[in-house]
Amino acid sequence: MFVRVKKIGAYEYLYLVENAREGGRHVQRVIKALGRRDEVEASGLIDGLIASAARHSRRTIVLSSFYRGALPELRRVSIGPNLVFGRLWAETGCRAAVRAVSGQAPPRRTRQGLRTSRV
Repeated sequence: MFVRVKKIGAYEYLYLVENAREGGRHVQRVIKALGRRDEVEASGLIDGLIASAARHSRRTIVLSSFYRGALPELRRVSIGPNLVFGRLWAETGCRAAVRAVSGQAPPRRTRQGLRTSRV
């Protein structure tokens, strides 16, 4: 399901629509006409509908926890292909050549021995 905007005359109208398959072809079926776009936006109907539906979405629960600061900070460490190609990049001299041409400073080492670059 999704919200479709349809322009009729000078106004835009919002519809809650679903895709369905009828007789081997895809059609869009209007579930509910939500009303004129300007009135719906002013009333907060869409925000309420989204908030109501979001309570049933695991992804939204995680994102809202993240934005509230309720999740611990995560660190990532590069493993696998990044390590292999990173080492090849350094050992072949490509890294030094690109840095010399671009004028970029070499990376600094952290206490854990991981290389980080300033962006």
